[in-house]
Amino acid sequence: MSARGSNGLGKSICVIGAGAFGLTAVKNFVEEGFEVTCFERNSYIGGLWHSTLDPTQTSTLIGTVSNVSKHLAAYSDFPLPDDYPLYPSAKQIQDYFELYAEHFNLNKYVQLSTSVISITRDDEQRRWIVTTKSSDGRSVTHMFDRLIMATGSLSKPRLPDVAGLNDFEGEVVHSQNFKNPSQYAGQTVLVIGAGATSADSIGHLLDAGAVKVYLSHRRKFVVLPRILRGKALDHNVNIRLAIIGGFIGRVMPKVMLKLRSKMIEGWQNEVFPGLKDHPALTGARLSGNPENSIPLISDHLPDLLLSGKVESVQGITHITGPNSVLLTDGTTLDNIDAIICCTGAHVDFSALLPPSADPTNPFLAPDGFAALPSHYRDTGRVPLLYRGIISLQYPHSLAFLGHTLVLPGSTSVNDLIIMGLAQLWGGKFPFPSQTEMQSEADSFYASLISTLKNGEIAHAGIRSDLAFSRWLHEVAGTGLFEHVGSWTSWRCWKLWWSDRKFYKMLLDGVMSPHAWRLFDMGRGRKVWSGAREAVEKANADMRVLEERERQRLQDAKYMERVREGKIG
Repeated sequence: MSARGSNGLGKSICVIGAGAFGLTAVKNFVEEGFEVTCFERNSYIGGLWHSTLDPTQTSTLIGTVSNVSKHLAAYSDFPLPDDYPLYPSAKQIQDYFELYAEHFNLNKYVQLSTSVISITRDDEQRRWIVTTKSSDGRSVTHMFDRLIMATGSLSKPRLPDVAGLNDFEGEVVHSQNFKNPSQYAGQTVLVIGAGATSADSIGHLLDAGAVKVYLSHRRKFVVLPRILRGKALDHNVNIRLAIIGGFIGRVMPKVMLKLRSKMIEGWQNEVFPGLKDHPALTGARLSGNPENSIPLISDHLPDLLLSGKVESVQGITHITGPNSVLLTDGTTLDNIDAIICCTGAHVDFSALLPPSADPTNPFLAPDGFAALPSHYRDTGRVPLLYRGIISLQYPHSLAFLGHTLVLPGSTSVNDLIIMGLAQLWGGKFPFPSQTEMQSEADSFYASLISTLKNGEIAHAGIRSDLAFSRWLHEVAGTGLFEHVGSWTSWRCWKLWWSDRKFYKMLLDGVMSPHAWRLFDMGRGRKVWSGAREAVEKANADMRVLEERERQRLQDAKYMERVREGKIG
């Protein structure tokens, strides 16, 4: 195996962060023959999935449940345990990461309780100088050929711009610091922001005994359940639909946006018909951006809104008294004990990376990010990268994970991203030219500017187009799109002819990440001998769930007829 990778660089690589993204980076690069060292500031792996009471750490709450089914949340060659529920808890996801690290012997590459305190660049030697500090206070300087920032995109809390917020005499806390719901028992709480974090926080607040909860949001939102039509929500999308949607999106993008919005709203109204006319989703609120929206996944929030246990209110203009706020519609809310800001977080590389390597540095953008609204510039939320992953300034040696969002599952998709990056840096796939990379980044930036004209966006790194997924699979060498849904490929015809049942399962069944390890293309990531069995198991689980849901609905109809006296 060559001691050199792309651009003649060596293969020593530093991964910063041992969360969901960092772990798969370690695993895939070790697999490709790189010398990997991973630094993790915490005393544990798993990142935000490790629930902690430390207010300085972003983490899930104890009791949080995943919004992605276990079949799509898995790494490509390591299924979640069979005894896990369809939607695992945060604790189970954390345990899964530990099992993954143990199975692939990754712990020996990870230095826990080790913070990275500075990163500089030696351009003459073409190496990164990384200084770390361990829990005993000892500082060490290391040199690496390549660097992966796997710290994610939620490093710095973002507080809302509310006049007089500092004058509020109750507690004002960002969701990052919201660790102990029980302390709000008997209180009236105002939650700002309508997203996954706020839905989760509201459930915990009410369970802990909060007497009143307001949900303040300026925009309408769409909420979907975890189970839809007898399937896990993410089981309702498959490769066939992705290919059809990709074709329509390419030739008629506006039509595709309307179809997507109609489909998601239709799903919501089908499961939660009472929300169709609810003030939280109607009225004077701003509409979500159809080009960049993420449905809120919650099983309990619709019932809480419909029952009045949670009251939806407009956005806040300013604080009017010690415990009072004024809303945009002129309403005043009094006797508020606490405000919880579920307003997200943003990335901040400036404390670690030199300005020449910081992808959010305005001086590296074509227009200094002048075309973006001011708050996008001020919080540095938009990293300018090739494909949302690779540094434009140091493409062969610097990459960023967690800034590209491809629905539905970030854990599995970042596994695929790393497979591709390992092929590129390993010199096993043609590296794009600097012109090509700059052109792609500029095109994405122009698209982002255009999208923002239609309203605020949910995530600056959303890449939902099929072309991006196809590129990832091509670079990683999975062979998936050569075998499924591509009638110009002889491999597709061969699989369809020789193994039609399995072919149809891949095309119309669960979009299992294990399918990415099925086919030996003679290059690319390693195949996994257990991939087919794992794909078949995921689809068998789906059929069991569908049958169980069908029986439940049948029983419910029977009991309804009994109550109506139609059956004695």
